[in-house]
Amino acid sequence: MSEIERIRAAAQVSVGRATMFGALAIWAASFGFISWPLTAFRLAALLSTLTMVILIYKAVQALSDVQAAEVLDFIYSLRTRQELVEHRDLQAAQQDAMYHVWDNPEDEVWNHA
Repeated sequence: MSEIERIRAAAQVSVGRATMFGALAIWAASFGFISWPLTAFRLAALLSTLTMVILIYKAVQALSDVQAAEVLDFIYSLRTRQELVEHRDLQAAQQDAMYHVWDNPEDEVWNHA
C-alpha cells in the first residue's frame, strides 16, 4: 500500500468517525427534546442538514481549482436537467388540461391555417 493510499484510508476512517460522532450528537440532542416530538424531529433534520453541508464544504476545500470548477459544472448540469424535466412535465400537464379548449369543432378552421 502506497503512502497516498494509507493517507486516504486514514482520512476515510477519520471522516467516518466524525460522522458517527455527529450522528450520536444529533441523536442526543433530539432525545433531549423527546417531550416535544415535532421540535426533536426539526432539530434532527436541521443538524443532519448542517452536517451534510459541512462534509460537502470540507470535500470541496480539498479539491484543486480545476476540480472544483468541474464539480460546479456538474452541479449546474444536474440543475439544468431537472429544470428541463420540470418544464416537460408542466407542458404535459397543460396539454391535458387544455385539450378540450384546443380541440373543438368551432376551432377546426384554425388547424389548417
